[in-house]
Amino acid sequence: MRVEYYDNPPTHWATRADQVVNVITRNPETGYVFGADVSSAVTTRFVDASASASYTVVSH
Repeated sequence: MRVEYYDNPPTHWATRADQVVNVITRNPETGYVFGADVSSAVTTRFVDASASASYTVVSH
């Protein structure tokens, strides 16, 4: 296990947090990761959306 602490967060989190703690509990595997986030205010017709994707390759 290892812990990464960012007081200047990566771009994906820069608008959402001042600090980020990433707790890694196992070794990465080859694969895809996708994420999406949508916020809206119905009365003002405001929508804020973001999406992310990454591909991890592990070489031994």
